[in-house]
Amino acid sequence: MAEHSPHCDLKTHYFLKLTVCFLVYMLFGTVVFSAIEQPWEVRMRKELDEVKSRFLGEHGCLQEPELDALLHRVLTASNYGVSALRNASDDRNWDLASSLFFVSTVLTTTGKE
Repeated sequence: MAEHSPHCDLKTHYFLKLTVCFLVYMLFGTVVFSAIEQPWEVRMRKELDEVKSRFLGEHGCLQEPELDALLHRVLTASNYGVSALRNASDDRNWDLASSLFFVSTVLTTTGKE
């Protein structure tokens, strides 16, 4: 029967301790992040609901599904860096200079060691 070396048991012990510490660290970070961000999210959702209700009340000709469709389209465009505001910058996100910067960043930061 093969015997285990004390060195192997020590490595396993350290690995298990490291894994437990990592999991505790992740749990702690999750709790802290949730405690910090969740109240702001709840407050923001309530404020947005109030603003939307007030807007629909002031503009009776607009129905909620129509407003939701417009907001969805505006937010989708915003996720791609396109602003629906008239006073927003006219700069393009993917002009040649921006595209060159993006490509050079990807090429210089990915790959083997």
